[in-house]
Amino acid sequence: MELLTKLGIDWKLLIAQAVNFLIVLAVLYRFLYKPLLKFLDERKRRIESSLTEAKRIESELKNLEQKRIESDREARRQAQEIIVAAEKEEAKQRFESEKEEAMRSLRQDSARLITQALTKVIGKLPSGEVDKKLVSEAVEEVSRRRTKS
Repeated sequence: MELLTKLGIDWKLLIAQAVNFLIVLAVLYRFLYKPLLKFLDERKRRIESSLTEAKRIESELKNLEQKRIESDREARRQAQEIIVAAEKEEAKQRFESEKEEAMRSLRQDSARLITQALTKVIGKLPSGEVDKKLVSEAVEEVSRRRTKS
C-alpha cells in the first residue's frame, strides 16, 4: 500500500471506483446488454422465418410455373385436336359436296345421253312402234329405279 501512496493513488478511492465500476457493469448488463441480446435474437428469428417463408414461396412459385406450363401444353394440345377435327370435318363436307356435284352432273349427263339415245331410237322406228317402245322403256326405267331404291 505504501507503494500506492508513493504513486499518489488512494487505495480507498481505488476500491470505491472498482465497486462503482462493478455496479455500473451490473446495471448495464441487466438493462442494456440483456435487452440488446433479446432484440438481436428476435431479429435473427425473424430473418430466419423470413428466409424460410421466402423459400416456401419460391417453391410454390416454381410449382405454379410448372402447372402453368403444363396447362399451356394441354391447351395447345386441345387446340391442335380441335383444329384437326375441324379440318377433317371440312374435308368431309368438301367430299360430300363434290360427291353431290358429281352425282348431279352424272344425272344430267345420263338424262342427256338417254334423251339423245331415245331421239335416235324414235327416229328409226315407225310411229306405231314408237308408242309401244316408249311405253315399254318407261316401264323398264321405273322398275329399274324401284329396284335401285
